[in-house]
Amino acid sequence: MKAGILRFVFVLFLAGGILWGGYFVLSAHAATYGDVVISEIMYDPIGAEPDTEWVELYNPGSASVDVGGWVLSDTEGTCTIPSGTSIAAGGFLVVSQAALSDTDFITITKVVCTPSGTFELGDGTGFGTAADELALFNASGERVFGSLALPYPDMDAGSNQGNSIGLVYPLAGWSSDTADWAVETTVVSSTNYAHHTAGAPNDGWSGYMTTNHTITADGTVNVGTEWQANGEQLGSADSVDFYVTWDADYIYVGMVGGNTGSDKYNVLIDTDPLDEGADNSGNTTPNYCGATFAEDGKPDYAIQLYPGNMARAQATGSSWINWTPSDSGGNMGTNQVEFYIQKSDLGLTSSDPVGFYLYACNSGDRVWAAWPPENEVDTTNVVTQTTRVVFENTLANRSPRYEGSMRGAQTVAADTTGEKLFFDDASGAVDYYARLYVTTAGGGSCTVKVTTRGNALATRLDGGLRRLYTITPQNCTGLAARINLKFNDGAMNGAPDEYRGAHPDTTQLYRWDGTAWTVITSTYDINNKVIYTNDAQSSFSPWTAGDPTNASAPTAITLQTFRAEGGLPLALSLGLLFGLAVILVGLRLYRRRTV
Repeated sequence: MKAGILRFVFVLFLAGGILWGGYFVLSAHAATYGDVVISEIMYDPIGAEPDTEWVELYNPGSASVDVGGWVLSDTEGTCTIPSGTSIAAGGFLVVSQAALSDTDFITITKVVCTPSGTFELGDGTGFGTAADELALFNASGERVFGSLALPYPDMDAGSNQGNSIGLVYPLAGWSSDTADWAVETTVVSSTNYAHHTAGAPNDGWSGYMTTNHTITADGTVNVGTEWQANGEQLGSADSVDFYVTWDADYIYVGMVGGNTGSDKYNVLIDTDPLDEGADNSGNTTPNYCGATFAEDGKPDYAIQLYPGNMARAQATGSSWINWTPSDSGGNMGTNQVEFYIQKSDLGLTSSDPVGFYLYACNSGDRVWAAWPPENEVDTTNVVTQTTRVVFENTLANRSPRYEGSMRGAQTVAADTTGEKLFFDDASGAVDYYARLYVTTAGGGSCTVKVTTRGNALATRLDGGLRRLYTITPQNCTGLAARINLKFNDGAMNGAPDEYRGAHPDTTQLYRWDGTAWTVITSTYDINNKVIYTNDAQSSFSPWTAGDPTNASAPTAITLQTFRAEGGLPLALSLGLLFGLAVILVGLRLYRRRTV
């Protein structure tokens, strides 16, 4: 009898550990920034304000999200979503201060929130006709989306009555940039509204959320009919346009430019791009058509199209051997090429990350065009490719343009004073992404490693810009240097804007001091599009940038999200550890009583 009771107690401890661990896991998931996004705003309806204004929430995830008790807030008031409200996976919820009775809302999932204070944006008559702030907080008071510093834009200066505005690609995060929003054009039969897409994907999403999307890969990059520039063109560099997309089974790459009568076009594939150093498989050398590769991003496979033929190779040891995939290859057109890469040939599924080096080399096997643009080109010498474009998954309803993060690392000696360039294309122009001007050398064996994450998911979700740098001195004593860092402004290389609507001329650099981001007095160089510290720095750690004039500075979550990549989220780890601890206590008690 005693043993049976003890077993029952042990089972209770076991179940308790699992439930408590699961509770922390689920609670942590509910608090994740970006789990629910503000996808559409009706801030200037034809009808009475604020009663006919509304905000649409979108759940981009694969599981339902409980939003009961969540709060929409502007700078003057709040509106609380009633308990028991949830948004299904891939679903929408329209939130308003009063019941929406228009016929176009009969079948739309909607809820009435409870206002507090003056929940109105813009001109004071509801959401108003002017740009204003809007943010979504969960029941614990953690911000889930939006901003109380960066306003949404007024798309046509007060003449947008009856039309909603929507994010063109919601997974890119909140933004003040008009390029990230669009006026909805779907006509509705309504007294209070003219155009909106409430309860459905925004009008612009079809041009951005393009996957799963099949390409014929016949060698002709048909933009507009097959390829979509808004969602699938990564950018342009060295007179070549680079495209990527995918469907459930294949990844497709397109390049437009060059001379297919003499040039060679290359796709090199890193199948474990989130691993670094020795943990990252593949080859750094020998060179492949004029390029070697950084230790943190070694390619595992290569496909090359050249006049009249194709080569496919696999990395093994320190060499390349012939690769015979089931169905991966490509075709050449007139000065353009298309590749098709079967995911199973790489041992990958749609949920796995994958990285690419995309470049063209001449008949002399020297690189003359490369993507990402951080990579060096040189028609005379072999170059080291430091940066690849990384996709954390190849799932449906994604935008390769916005999902492609530029991940790079480069180490340079800092044993002498003077200029040290990182991610420089060696063209002679100011095309570096990071520059240290060393004022005090760090000793004979001093080197500095700079890593970068451009167009990065973490920073485009919460504060700061869409790029993070980490500067790590190695074997250095007394090193001091002025720092220059570059951020894509939307005009450079046709890549997405990393400023998120912040103003470059008021942007300052921020350094992580171990517990918080510290602003470092800096200046924006409009001609070279870099931000540089006014004084030499002797402390080196993660760096990003933000605009302190409108409080768009980075927050701790920015760094934590970067650091957590590739591992268990902090709360998930704590939940599992707590559950394990309870189980172990129960087991120990059980053993004591039965000895």
